[in-house]
Amino acid sequence: MPITPNRPCLKCKSTLTRETYCSVCKPIMEARKKAKWRESDKFRPNSYQRGYDSVWVRARKMFLRRNPLCARCAESSRIKVATLVHHKKPVDDYPELRLDPQNMMGLCRDCHEIIEGRKRWEL
Repeated sequence: MPITPNRPCLKCKSTLTRETYCSVCKPIMEARKKAKWRESDKFRPNSYQRGYDSVWVRARKMFLRRNPLCARCAESSRIKVATLVHHKKPVDDYPELRLDPQNMMGLCRDCHEIIEGRKRWEL
């Protein structure tokens, strides 16, 4: 089996290694990865428990195939690919509308973040 050639560490860029990070940077990056885990996520149900099962995955794919552009960007005469499906009426309040295409809206990540209130600036 061929040996992987040495390449620069992705963090410090100065040490050559066969892995992603050198032996000095690896513990630092692992600590960062653990720190990114939010405390609130420990108690959050997984995606299947929140209603995003295989039926939702199929409905989402079909919706994005039929509506490939971001609806919010299209209103502003911009062309951007929709990568997320947003529910106009929240699934928590209206579970019966979870798979209804009339309740879905194709959005790019930026527009979805703005609608959900995670981004403060408007496009």
